Amino acid sequence: MEEQLLLFDARELTDPQEEAIISLLSKGSPFGRWECRFMQFWQRGETTQAKAKFLKGEFGIGGCGGEGVFARWDANGMEIDCATPQPEFTRRLSWTDVAKRFDAIVASWEPFDRSEEAEEGERDRRGL
Repeated sequence: MEEQLLLFDARELTDPQEEAIISLLSKGSPFGRWECRFMQFWQRGETTQAKAKFLKGEFGIGGCGGEGVFARWDANGMEIDCATPQPEFTRRLSWTDVAKRFDAIVASWEPFDRSEEAEEGERDRRGL
């Protein structure tokens, strides 16, 4: 049976396992300036399937971890292992599952201001 995820506010989670997953996903992709790319993509109002494809391309193949939470990802999705909260758990998420969770994460962000991105880009070009 496929896991059903209801829309929720990422700031008001009650399930410790889901909190651990959202906390890990909130760290974003392994590439810099990911928040700008994600926000721009989400603001386009794409379908969940398009978001899943975007995430698959953004993350590629790899993994990360620390503080008892570890993730591996590939073409099929993410596998997340958590030593905390107890009991330990492993959860396999398709890219569609990850996209649904990012819907909540991105919705909790402040509105994206393109002028801030332009200022950051200018500072980066000047080496500041």
